Amino acid sequence: MIWVHGGGWAIGDKAYQMQVKPGLFTGLGYCFVSINYRLSPSKPGNDPDRVKYPIHEQDVASAVAWVHAHAAEYDGDPERIVLMGHSAGAHLISIVSTDESFLGAHKLPLSIIKGTISLDTEGYDIPAHMTRDITEIYDNAFGTDPGVWKQASPLSTSRPAKGYRRFFW
Repeated sequence: MIWVHGGGWAIGDKAYQMQVKPGLFTGLGYCFVSINYRLSPSKPGNDPDRVKYPIHEQDVASAVAWVHAHAAEYDGDPERIVLMGHSAGAHLISIVSTDESFLGAHKLPLSIIKGTISLDTEGYDIPAHMTRDITEIYDNAFGTDPGVWKQASPLSTSRPAKGYRRFFW
């Protein structure tokens, strides 16, 4: 089980609220991995070099690839990877689970992910947020280009023909 924290793509840490999660999952026989990703500035701005899409997603895919390559060293099964995330983390696991380019950069297919548990769907349709009620959080994480908003939206990259394993939202 790979856990990805939330925090509006700008705050949060893999150690946040870890009092129960590791024991819950390891008690069920899972290896539990909580990961970090680079964050957008905590004070939104328009620096073109700030951390924003696709950097967060690339970091998550890199962590998934690392877990896949090293799971057996920790008594894990690289063929049973499940992703779970909340809020921004839910967006990140969903886009990594539906856009093959992120895992593809590590020469891995989407099929290595056996399940995706998205605990928030607010980030599934970025263009809808931007046209409805543009917020600093979304602008900070995705910029101002409508083409990027669509590309960063799991609803745009999801296709039934891709044959996802289990996807819970």
